[in-house]
Amino acid sequence: MSSEDDIQYVYESKKPKSNVKSRNYFKEERFKSKKSESESDSDQKSSEQTPNGAECLKRCKEFAERTGTDTALAMFYLQETNWNLEKGLNAYFDATDNKSSKIVACFDVEKLDDDEDRQRGKNSSKKAKTSREESPEQTVSVDVNDETETKKGTLMEKGKYFKILSWNIDGLDATSIEARTMGVANKVKKEEPDVVLLQEVVELTEDILRDNLSDKYEFFSGKLYTEYYTMILVSKKTCTASSNQLIDFENSVMGRNLLKVKFTYKKLVDVCVMTSHLESTADFSKQRIEQLRKCFKEIESQNENSLVFFGGDLNLRDKDLEAIGGLPKGINDVWLATGKRKECEYTWDMSRNTNLRWAAKYKPRCRFDRLFYRPKISKQQSQVVNDQECTLMPVYFELEGLEKLKSCGKFCSDHWAIQAYCQIESM
Repeated sequence: MSSEDDIQYVYESKKPKSNVKSRNYFKEERFKSKKSESESDSDQKSSEQTPNGAECLKRCKEFAERTGTDTALAMFYLQETNWNLEKGLNAYFDATDNKSSKIVACFDVEKLDDDEDRQRGKNSSKKAKTSREESPEQTVSVDVNDETETKKGTLMEKGKYFKILSWNIDGLDATSIEARTMGVANKVKKEEPDVVLLQEVVELTEDILRDNLSDKYEFFSGKLYTEYYTMILVSKKTCTASSNQLIDFENSVMGRNLLKVKFTYKKLVDVCVMTSHLESTADFSKQRIEQLRKCFKEIESQNENSLVFFGGDLNLRDKDLEAIGGLPKGINDVWLATGKRKECEYTWDMSRNTNLRWAAKYKPRCRFDRLFYRPKISKQQSQVVNDQECTLMPVYFELEGLEKLKSCGKFCSDHWAIQAYCQIESM
C-alpha cells in the first residue's frame, strides 16, 4: 500500500456492558480451513505462494495473541505482508507507536484501488466525496428526488408489494453492540419487510433479535463452523415457510456457506430466498469467485414455478463477476433492474459511514452488498387470482440504516442495509 492508502480502524475505548461477551469471544477462531493449500493470485504483491488455510489461521491467532487484538485485524495486516508474521507485527506496532491504544478491524479490508469508484474517477464523484468529508459526523441523509419519493409513497399507499431487506449487522464489533442491534430490530419493526437476510450475526445479537422479533418472524440460522453466521427471517403474517437448507462451501477457509429458505407469499407466489457472506479479502478472491459460481448454479437449479432471491454481503467487485462471464442468463441484479439510482449504489461507504475512524485520505466506497433475483419461469395452475397466476416484479430499491442512533451516536452497522420492493403482478 502507498502511504495514502495506509488504513487504520480505531474503535472507541468504550467497554461493553457486563452482559456482553468478553473480548476473548471476538478473538476466537474466525475461520476454519478445509483445504490443504491456497494458491496465490494476481492481487498479491509478491510472487511467494500464500500459505495454506491452516497456516494462515495459525499466524492470525498468534498475531492476535501478541497484540491483544483479534484475528480479523490480523488478516488485514498479514495479507499486506504476504502472511509474514514478523513484518505484520512490525507494521502494527509502527501504526500504534507501541502505545496501549488498539486498532481493531472486524470486517473485510484490502487495498481498493481497483474497485468501481476509483476505476470510474468521475469528477462529480470526487466533488461529492469532498463535500461529505467536510462534515463526516453529520447524520447521513440520502438525496432523493421528488419522483423517487412519489414512487415509494405510491407503493406504500397501495400496499401491494413484497419487501426483502438484506443487512450485514457487524456483530463482530463489540462496540455499542447491544444498542446497534436494538437499532436493527427497531428498523425491521418499522419497515416490516416480508423477508430479512442477515450476515455477521453472533449469539448475542441473535438473542436480542429473537427477543424483539420472534413474535413476527420465523428464524432460520446459517450457523455451522464459526461464531459469526447468517440468518433468514421470514414474516409469519405474510409467508408460510416450507423448507430450509444449509449448503457448505467446501473451498472456504472462513467457514462460509449458503443458507436457503423456501416459502409461499400470501398463498400466491412460491419464493426461494438465499443469503451468504462470501469469502473476504483479495487473497481469497479465487474462493469467492467459485462460491459465487456455486450460488448462481443453485439459483438456476430451483423449480421454475418459484421466484428466487439471492443476496447478502457478497464482497463483490465488478472483476469478480467478469471472472465468471458476468451474470448468468435469466438472473438479474435488483439495483440495476430498478434504475441503478446513484445514491443507492455504495453499501460500504467510508466517506459517509463514521462507525470506523478512517485515517487514510482515500475513503473507499464499495457495492459489497447485492441482491439478485431470478423471475418465475413457468406457470402453476394451483396459484391463480382471478384466473391469472401471480409473480413478483422488483420495482424499487433503497438503502436503510442511514441514521445514527441517539443512544450511542453510531450507525447500526458499518454496512448500509439494502431493501427492495416487489409489486405483485399477474403472469
